[in-house]
Amino acid sequence: MSIVTAAYARIYVGSETNTSGPNVLADYTADTWTEVGQVQDLGKFGSEAKEVAYTTLADNQTYRLKGTQDSGSFDLVCARDPDDVGQSVLRTAAASEYLPRRFKVELADKPAGGTTNTIFYFKAITRSAQSEFGKADKEITQTFSVGISGNILEVEAA
Repeated sequence: MSIVTAAYARIYVGSETNTSGPNVLADYTADTWTEVGQVQDLGKFGSEAKEVAYTTLADNQTYRLKGTQDSGSFDLVCARDPDDVGQSVLRTAAASEYLPRRFKVELADKPAGGTTNTIFYFKAITRSAQSEFGKADKEITQTFSVGISGNILEVEAA
């Protein structure tokens, strides 16, 4: 059994993209990526089905079905670095129009003798870029609220 931690995981931001249409792996592998630096927390994301519940009168029971899928949203927390190009791209994206960007998250889980890590690809909008100042002996953090649009592509480690 191999347990994977978030240590050494990296997140990258790519180019702007349209909001409609399926995610196609070739679009991601052809993109140019900028790493977001000083990441402290990647948050959590992944597909989750909405619950569709209804109750019938005849048997007085509630029934549940799987509804539409939602890939979610997450907060990306970074130690604020005004010189970091990836953070700058996200600050600009948060202040701009709705167009989403491509994202890539790469784990450090290459198996022994393997050649690649697990990679997640998705489109997302950056909804906000909030700074937390705290006290004198605390670093200033920048939290980017990221909303995933559509499905997530996962390319497993090989």
